[in-house]
Amino acid sequence: MRVLHLSWEFPPRIIGGLASHLFDLSRALTRRGVEIHVVTCNFPGAKEYELVEGVNVHRFEAYAAGDSFLGWALRMQKNMERKGCDLINIIKGVDVIHAHDWLSGVAGIGLKHLYKKPLITTMHSTEYGRRNGIHNDLQACIHEIESWLCYESWRIITCSYYMRDHVSWCFRVPENKVCVVPNGVDVTKFNFDFNYWEIRNRFAHASEKILLFVGRLVPEKGLDVLIKALPIILSKGVNAKIVVVGEGPQRDEYQRLANDHGLGNKILFTGHIDDWTLRALYRVADVAIVPSRFEPFGIVALEAMAAHCPLVASSIGGLDEIVDHEGTGLKVPPNNPEALAWGILRIIRDVGFKDWIVNNAYQKCLWNYNWDKIAEWTTGVYEAILHEYNTGSWKPV
Repeated sequence: MRVLHLSWEFPPRIIGGLASHLFDLSRALTRRGVEIHVVTCNFPGAKEYELVEGVNVHRFEAYAAGDSFLGWALRMQKNMERKGCDLINIIKGVDVIHAHDWLSGVAGIGLKHLYKKPLITTMHSTEYGRRNGIHNDLQACIHEIESWLCYESWRIITCSYYMRDHVSWCFRVPENKVCVVPNGVDVTKFNFDFNYWEIRNRFAHASEKILLFVGRLVPEKGLDVLIKALPIILSKGVNAKIVVVGEGPQRDEYQRLANDHGLGNKILFTGHIDDWTLRALYRVADVAIVPSRFEPFGIVALEAMAAHCPLVASSIGGLDEIVDHEGTGLKVPPNNPEALAWGILRIIRDVGFKDWIVNNAYQKCLWNYNWDKIAEWTTGVYEAILHEYNTGSWKPV
C-alpha cells in the first residue's frame, strides 16, 4: 500500500503538534510495511528529498508569508498540489491521499480529482473550536474550506470522540463517515539518564515547586487561568513557580497579567526549547497543567503521563477521554482558577496519591496510546476505504 500524506509542517520544521503527530505516525506505518510519502513545506537548508527512518519526505517552495495569511495559505497549497502531481507521476501512482487539516486540504481535494484516488482527512482541530465561534470574514472562509474538505473526504479521522461529535455537528457530517483514531506517545523517548538538578536549577530554585505549562500562548490553551490560580497556591504556603514552554500571540498579554498580579518572579517564559530539554523538564516538574478551554485531544497530557509527571487538566474535549479523574490524573472545570489551584495543591500535598496516579497514567500510555497500535488502526481505515473504492465505480478514466 502506498499513501501520500500532505502537511504544511513536518520535522524538523515544527509549528504545532501536527508535525510530531505525522512524524510518529508515518514511522509506525512504515514499520507495518506501508510505503509513506510526505509532501511538505521547505525551510532554509532543507533537502528537497530525504529518506527519514523509512519515510519519504518531499519538500516544495512555500513562498514567504505576506500580509494576507489566507492568500499565502492558498498559494502554498497550489505549490503543494504541483509537488504532489510531480511525485505521483514519478512513482506511478498512490493508493490513498491523506490530508491533515485545511492547510493541506485544498491540495488534497485537487489531487483527489486529478487522479481519482480516495481522500482521507485527519481533522486535528477546527476554526470554530479554536475561536469559540466564527467572528470575522477570515474565520468564515477557513470554516468553509474545512466544510468543503469534510464533504470531499471519503473518511475523516478525528483524535477523540469529542472531536468526532464536534466535526459531525460543525459540518453536518454523518457520524459513520468519521473514524476515531487517537494520537499516541512514544514512552521510550522519556526514558534516559540526565543530571536531575542541573536541569531543574535551570528553571527554578531548589525550594520551588515547578508547575509546568506546555503549549501555544493562545486563549484556548488557558494559561491565564493558571496564572490566576498561582496566588491561591502561594497563599496556602506552597512555594511554586510556573514554567511556560511555548510561544504565541498572547505572550505579552500573559506577561502583563503576571506582573499585574505581582508574579513577575514566579513565572518563567522559556519560549521554544529543544525536544530533549523539554522531555527532561517533564521529568523534573512537580505538576503538569493543561488548563485548556478547547482541546481536541491533548498531546501535552500524554507526554506528561509518559514522563511520570502528575497531571491536572481541564475536564473538556479530548482531555476528558485521556485523563481518568483520580485514576491517571485530576480533572477540574475549565476557566476556574480556584478549582485548578485545588487540584495542584492536592497533588503536591499527597505524595502517595501522586505516585499512584503517575503509575496508572504510564500504564495507560503503554496500552492505549502506543504508535504501533495507532498505526494498526489507521491501516484498518485505509484498507476499508480501498475495499469500498475497489468495489465501486469511481475510477480513473
